[in-house]
Formats: sequence, C-alpha cells, structure tokens
Amino acid sequence: ATDFPPPIRLWCCSDPLFGSLPPLRNSSFSSKSSAMGYAGYAPGHKVVEKTPLQAKLAAVKDTGAFDLMEKLSRNIAQNPGEEKFRQVRLTNEKIKAALGDVPGAVDVLLEMGWVEEGEFLKLPAGAKVGMAEVREIDEARRTFVKEEEEAFKRRALKRSTSPVVN
Repeated sequence: ATDFPPPIRLWCCSDPLFGSLPPLRNSSFSSKSSAMGYAGYAPGHKVVEKTPLQAKLAAVKDTGAFDLMEKLSRNIAQNPGEEKFRQVRLTNEKIKAALGDVPGAVDVLLEMGWVEEGEFLKLPAGAKVGMAEVREIDEARRTFVKEEEEAFKRRALKRSTSPVVN
C-alpha cells in the first residue's frame, strides 16, 4: 500500500465520463464589443482638463497655506451662515505668513469667490463654499506633498550615486 492520495481526475469538455458541453456564448465577450479596446484591454482614459480652481491650487507650494485654506473652507462649509468665518484679515501675522506671503494662495481664495475689501478677504453672502472645495484643497495638498517626497528621494539618490571626491 502506498501513502499517496488517489489521482485527481480533471474535467475536460470532451471527457466521456462527463459528456461534452456546448461552447460558452456570451455577447459581452464578442470581439466586436465597443467596450473593449485593442486586444481586449480596457479603453484608455480621457485627459480631463483642470478646473480653474485646480490650476490655481497647483501653483501653491506651501503646506501651511493648504492647511489654512482648508480650515477656512471647512468652517464655511460646515457653518454657512456664520459671519465670523466669512472674512479674514490679511494683515494678521499668521494669516499674512500662511496666505499673504505665499505666491498663489490669495488667488485660490479669490477663485473660490472671496473678494478683497481693504485689509480683509470677504466671502459674499451669495457665494457658496462646500465640501467639494475642501476636497480639492486636500487633494492638491496631497499631490504637493507627494511631489516633494519624490523630489527629495531623487536628490538623495543622485547624491548617493555621484562619485565621492577625496
């Protein structure tokens, strides 16, 4: 007696024990299907143009500015009737450092509907800022951080592969 298990019988469509089965016919697998691309691959993605807000956000290169823009937008989205969230004093030191001194940051807020009135940025009563804008700011921040990390890795790799001069 052997300790080996008995052989496993594999099914075949022409196996006399199981009989033959008709071939599968499914119209979704047709080679003429418009849902499939070349050689059965899914069709390519369409290039989507950036919205004006996304374009302005891409110009900002400071995480502090993203943090403050997100906080301002989130406060308005969650409390749309609260007047204290609808204006920002640009001469305030923290606001100036996070928004006023960062190229493109004030432009983002202006694109969202804020208007400059003297030393203030104000969001008019009719302008709406919602969670969609908060998500756009968050996505832009994540993209910026990822690009910064990749640039750091490239610089580190370049330093490590460059010849050492004595």
